[in-house]
Amino acid sequence: ALIAIGRYSMTIETVDVGWCKEITDHGATQIAQSSKSLRYLGLMRCDQVNEATVEHLVQQYPHITFSTVLQDCKRTLERAYQMGWTPNMSSAS
Repeated sequence: ALIAIGRYSMTIETVDVGWCKEITDHGATQIAQSSKSLRYLGLMRCDQVNEATVEHLVQQYPHITFSTVLQDCKRTLERAYQMGWTPNMSSAS
């Protein structure tokens, strides 16, 4: 389904297929490659999509925001650092 969406929809910007267990690395890669207008691809809990594949897609398609648990955590942490947050490294008793 993702392949068809990417191939035949020239104006789609947001696709969220979170929790769709049948989404694969191939489908996520194909929609990123074929949809020139895509800006957001939600892949939360698409367990057949490997995080290494997502990392590769993030590098290859920087104009697309890929949403997975790990990618969202990375973006949140990056924003916190940009706003001046520093981790407290003291030992908690």
